[in-house]
Amino acid sequence: GGGCANGGGGGGGAGGLLTGSVSKSGGTTYSVVIGAGGAGGAITGNGKKGVAGSNSSVFSLTAIGGGFGGGDDNHAGGNGGSGGGGSRSTSGSGGTATSGHGNAGGSAIANVGGGGGGAGANGSNGVSGTAGSGGVGLSNSLRTGSGVFYAGGGGGGIEATNQHGIGGNGGGGDGGDHDEAPVAGTANTGGGGGSSYPAAGNGGSGIVIISYKFQ
Repeated sequence: GGGCANGGGGGGGAGGLLTGSVSKSGGTTYSVVIGAGGAGGAITGNGKKGVAGSNSSVFSLTAIGGGFGGGDDNHAGGNGGSGGGGSRSTSGSGGTATSGHGNAGGSAIANVGGGGGGAGANGSNGVSGTAGSGGVGLSNSLRTGSGVFYAGGGGGGIEATNQHGIGGNGGGGDGGDHDEAPVAGTANTGGGGGSSYPAAGNGGSGIVIISYKFQ
């Protein structure tokens, strides 16, 4: 998941979510890469953008890391598996998603950040008095046998009130406000980090799930 901006900026976008099947012979070693979540924007100064998440991969599948949340130094949300939310400083636009991986981030208005995109839905736009919420992730049952959500977008931040954005189901972190800290994306979900003022939440690390079918 992508890291969010500080200064009431955009929420981080979720990492891409991919599924597939492949035939492999036994007795062979395969490489698996778990992408790290992106760092939240530095708090030295106001409105620093977050950092995009790293890619996760296994076999022929590579899930693109989540886009960063926009800040004063980069108003638009970053592109990625899902796009990051736009910055609240100048009505920044949401980042775009990689086709088949996720959804776009929400746009911002003055003092109100947009939500990061999730694997299942776009991040919502910031509106007067309420920051955008992160897009919901998608349910997957391979790991536990019952539906678990992954790759939710991070909630946008807001400067003055407590109407911060809510993180998307699937590990997306809630946003915050001037007095309330944001929440980082949940580890091993690919969830985006939430934004606040002046703090910033990190994105959650990725996960690779392999289910074996013996014949």
